[in-house]
Amino acid sequence: MTPICVCSVSNDKGLELFLHSVRLYVPNPMVYLSSPEPIDYFTPFKWIKNEAGNFGDAFNKIMAEAFMDGHETVILANDDVVLDPSTYWLLTHDRVILRQSGAKVGFVAARSNMTSMHQNIRNKAEKDTWNGMKWASEDSIAQTEWVAPLFASVDREGWPGFPPTNFFSDNVACWDMEQDGFKHFLSRAYIHHVGSATIGRDAASGAKNTMEAEDWLKMNRPLLHKRYFAGNL
Repeated sequence: MTPICVCSVSNDKGLELFLHSVRLYVPNPMVYLSSPEPIDYFTPFKWIKNEAGNFGDAFNKIMAEAFMDGHETVILANDDVVLDPSTYWLLTHDRVILRQSGAKVGFVAARSNMTSMHQNIRNKAEKDTWNGMKWASEDSIAQTEWVAPLFASVDREGWPGFPPTNFFSDNVACWDMEQDGFKHFLSRAYIHHVGSATIGRDAASGAKNTMEAEDWLKMNRPLLHKRYFAGNL
């Protein structure tokens, strides 16, 4: 089974709820957790102390651990999401379908209630129709330029690592993989997302995280810096 990697800067109720949803809906997956303090959880389970100062470094460390253990594919998960009964199974199955189609697969990401428009279930695709209790497009896999890996699978092959930032780390990883010919996809899977609870939703946190990301992009990915911060040149 594909292991799940989750990083957190606090052992709070959001993380507890996420892990409980995994316990309920996925029988005994390997879970890698990076957090400040160890917790008691079902096995197989591996805890790594989170001493990183940002999202990117924390995930790079824990994903490296999973890859060193021999896993070829991992699922990245936010610590403020909740699975439904079909989330894990649809996500992993959609990756199999895409591989069989011959695609060079980068991220395969779940849709959500709290994310950017193209990945958000509230978004109505062109010529979309209402099908039962959701948009018909939600029942199809869709290629996209960029995803937020709130709950997303990725292979060891081609994984470039995240930059040492909180914001724009997923944009950089998606772009780096795209340069190597990998394509990213929205899965039929869904997760409920609380929404940036860990890194802060206040204006001060947002400004700090944006400034740090802009500085890194300017030095290391000037084309992406121009795309996202053209007004600051």
